[in-house]
Amino acid sequence: MAASLIHPPPEPESAPIVAGAGPLPIGDALNRPLFDDQGKPLGCMTLEEDGQILVGRWLGHCTPEAVMAGVRELLAVLRRHPCRAVLSDGSAAVGDWSDLIAWMQYEVVPQLVELGVQFAANVRSTDPAGRLAHQEYARVATQYVNLRLFDDPRAARQWLLKMLTEEAEAPRAGR
Repeated sequence: MAASLIHPPPEPESAPIVAGAGPLPIGDALNRPLFDDQGKPLGCMTLEEDGQILVGRWLGHCTPEAVMAGVRELLAVLRRHPCRAVLSDGSAAVGDWSDLIAWMQYEVVPQLVELGVQFAANVRSTDPAGRLAHQEYARVATQYVNLRLFDDPRAARQWLLKMLTEEAEAPRAGR
């Protein structure tokens, strides 16, 4: 069964979140948990630092289908909420998604560039297969986007903020 993202409507904290309770329109995933089509949590996305950084936090076992669904959702959010920096935190995720590297290189990265993403920080999984996939993705993506790999989400955020600050100050330095 192919993975698709299901966004349950917000419910009171005491009520259980039921996957399949009704999907939100694609791109409305901000500040809501993301679930796969079997109700397993995949993560969440938030806009942070005054909307400058889109942060995706991924968790659990991420199959290639789940990763593909999550990436498509991330692109949809970027279309609705453009920003120049993306932090993808896979530190709580496991799984081998290396089969998607060519898809990401030829379809996803060009869309990131088209949507104005200039900086990407990816926090690697502790899972060996996930780490290898992150390294292979970074090898192909850095040809198009300023992307760095990290093991610590705080260091990734600091680097993105530094890049955004340096870029904002660069035109002033040339005056």
